[in-house]
Amino acid sequence: MTQTTTGIQRIADDYGTAALVVGVLLVFGLLPFGADFMGYSTNIYTELISVALTILVLDRRAQQREMKRQREERIARIIRGMRSTDDNEGLRAAEQAEEIGILTDGTLSEVNLERANLSRASLWGANLSRADLREVNLSGAYLWGANLSRADLQGADLSGVDLWEANLSEADLQGVDLIRAQLRGANLNRACRTGAKLRRAELGERTLSGSDR
Repeated sequence: MTQTTTGIQRIADDYGTAALVVGVLLVFGLLPFGADFMGYSTNIYTELISVALTILVLDRRAQQREMKRQREERIARIIRGMRSTDDNEGLRAAEQAEEIGILTDGTLSEVNLERANLSRASLWGANLSRADLREVNLSGAYLWGANLSRADLQGADLSGVDLWEANLSEADLQGVDLIRAQLRGANLNRACRTGAKLRRAELGERTLSGSDR
């Protein structure tokens, strides 16, 4: 339990106890008033319910804020891990990204992973559009169906990478190592491929409309 949630619950407990004490005192204090008792007790009951509902709403909002903060911190840690030059750390971070669903939801769009080591990482369907992937090591990685449109991949190592059905439209592939890469069905529309190494790459049915720039 977090400090924030614990604090809110402590306040709720304090309010609940105070409300109970006030309620008991008022009820017993008003008993002598006879017929007027029901009217007063109804008003008190209504006020107590209002206080209780307010506390519940505040507690719920505090929990939501805390959950959001924790998720944002976890995402930041995962991205830091993916930026690592240690392939084991990169692999773990990629697995965690998949677990919480940020590989495909656009969270990693425009992310900076320059010089990261994600060799052999499983990044199926990842949305890395417009990401900074310069000199990244993605050798042997699985990027089936990934969105790399407009990504900057200058000097990246994509040797042996699986890019089947991937979207590389308008990506900067200058000097990229694509030796033995699987590119069947990949979209390379208007991708800049100047100096890209395509030896023994499996191109198959890929889209290559537009010219090298």
